Amino acid sequence: MFLVHRGKKEENKLPDTALLYDRYVKYGLIRADEKSGGNIIYLKLGLVYDTRDYEAAPENDHVAPILGFDTTRFLTGAAALGLAMIASYFYWKAFSLEKKKWYWIAFFFFLLAGLIKLSSLMMFFAFLVIQIYILIFRQKEKSWFNQPVLLVPYFVVAVVIFAWYSYARYYNSHNLAGLLLQGILPIWTMDGAVRSAIWTSFHKEMLPSFFSETALYINLANFLSLFVFLKKMNRYLFFLNLLMFLGAIGFILLFFQVFNV
Repeated sequence: MFLVHRGKKEENKLPDTALLYDRYVKYGLIRADEKSGGNIIYLKLGLVYDTRDYEAAPENDHVAPILGFDTTRFLTGAAALGLAMIASYFYWKAFSLEKKKWYWIAFFFFLLAGLIKLSSLMMFFAFLVIQIYILIFRQKEKSWFNQPVLLVPYFVVAVVIFAWYSYARYYNSHNLAGLLLQGILPIWTMDGAVRSAIWTSFHKEMLPSFFSETALYINLANFLSLFVFLKKMNRYLFFLNLLMFLGAIGFILLFFQVFNV
């Protein structure tokens, strides 16, 4: 609350009300001696044994362990998501405190995230849509956030990432014979039978392997509740959630063919 209220006039501050966490403490779901948190120290060890009877040749891209185990996709995805979350934190901090330094720091982390994995920029594009909306339809409002100059970091990030992925595409075409995907695999390029088979695999096999079906339905119900309580919500956060949901749907449609594993 301190970060939200800092620099705000008294009449613009949010009221001091009981949070969901406070209710958990009140009703005994969280004990009083646990409500302030704590620390835990643990040691984690692991052991890996390679049972192959030959030495993998790194110069052969098809047997190199880094591609064989697909670590380039999963490990970098976690790092990119973490950087995107850090960027979102600094973006909200800049929005709340009206400080440009946090704004530029946010886009620095968005740039790092995008250089690692392009799909991590979903929040970046959601912020861009909202920023453009504010500049076009809220021109008369006097606000630090309503300035055309704030589009500059979006442009800088887009140019750098475009240059990087243009080089990656060039390198891939000249050295890896197109081994790494540099395009899209959209749903509309497939016939109905293949599309149906991939959807069945995605819905019946892939999703249950990674996520709880109950949790997915709860998340969907939470998302739909945004429309029920629309009048009580912060409109900025509502449209941010809506854009992120549409972005996730768009991502699935653009890369639908990869869900056949």
